[in-house]
Amino acid sequence: MSSKFWFPSMSVAEIVDAFTGWGYSVSPEQVARPTSDFVLGVYSACLEQVTGITLETLQSAMEQSLAASDNPDIYSQALGQNLLLYHV
Repeated sequence: MSSKFWFPSMSVAEIVDAFTGWGYSVSPEQVARPTSDFVLGVYSACLEQVTGITLETLQSAMEQSLAASDNPDIYSQALGQNLLLYHV
């Protein structure tokens, strides 16, 4: 079955060079075996590069939403990641 979607094929070295061009330092090991923290950092760098929105910019909206919640501790990490992904 043929896929309708195509994604650019880049080597690990090309990916590292692309992020270095953005001023975001990554190692080949991080690209080859990414952790959840690394992926969050990559999403943040992409969002900032394309839109100028930083995690600090989203912090105010997140704090306001959590203040209205009955259980802010439960939602704090998930809400931050959700706001980031929404804007990506």
